[in-house]
Amino acid sequence: MQGAINFAIYASSASSVSLVLFSEDDLQAGRTTHEMELDPELNRTGSVWHIMLPKLDTTLLYGACHTSPSVLCVSVRLQKWELGSPKMGVGAQTAAMVA
Repeated sequence: MQGAINFAIYASSASSVSLVLFSEDDLQAGRTTHEMELDPELNRTGSVWHIMLPKLDTTLLYGACHTSPSVLCVSVRLQKWELGSPKMGVGAQTAAMVA
């Protein structure tokens, strides 16, 4: 998908994963801009959770929150976009994380 961002999160013991997006202003105010809970049937392949989102604002920060059988919630790790990230598919930029 042209101009899309493919998020891939390695979380082998996670029972659920949410992708969390923040603007700088929302982060400073202590709130999320967008949070998407990933569906394990649609958005999980083995230990990798994934979702492709079209036309995102590349000034947003991103992170992931996940739960596992032994942990209720894991903190969000914030990352900035990196120019020149590896390409996956036609026109899709990949943002990869290890949760």
